[in-house]
Amino acid sequence: MIHLLPSGCEYVNIPKCGSQSIRAALGIKDGDKYSGDRIRKGGVMKLEWDGRKYVAIVRDPLKRFVSGVNWLNKNYKCKFEYATWIAMDGKYPHNRMENHLRPQLEFIQDPSEFHKIYDISEMDQFFADHGLGPVIHRNQATTAKMPITQQVIDWVNYKYADDYKMLGRHFK
Repeated sequence: MIHLLPSGCEYVNIPKCGSQSIRAALGIKDGDKYSGDRIRKGGVMKLEWDGRKYVAIVRDPLKRFVSGVNWLNKNYKCKFEYATWIAMDGKYPHNRMENHLRPQLEFIQDPSEFHKIYDISEMDQFFADHGLGPVIHRNQATTAKMPITQQVIDWVNYKYADDYKMLGRHFK
């Protein structure tokens, strides 16, 4: 999903990277359509590199994975351990689950074409830069509800290797 911001930039929504805060600032409620949205159902939207000013917010993959699992377990009423999510790797019980664990680079595609990429810790600056007013912090599910084992760390490093390689300088 892409949101047109008051600054004229287009925000590329990456799940578990502050998008609920941005949607709230734009006055978008869950389920609402927004006139500035461009949506492609069933996967990642191909970005058009025609002079558009794209911006995005990214998050360290381990923190994003923890947040994604917390959100998925809560919203889909699952009680899966990290190891279960790792074993499913793309073969999830519901097709909407995939985007929450999809590598961020799949949404961004070409970081060099972006006007700016922010870390989630830079939400205040993102809001100021794009005329969104004060940050409306939403509940970020960042606390691990289960132990983070070496297996989890190794899998995240493997699964999101390209995120670390291509976006790592943005992670705080």
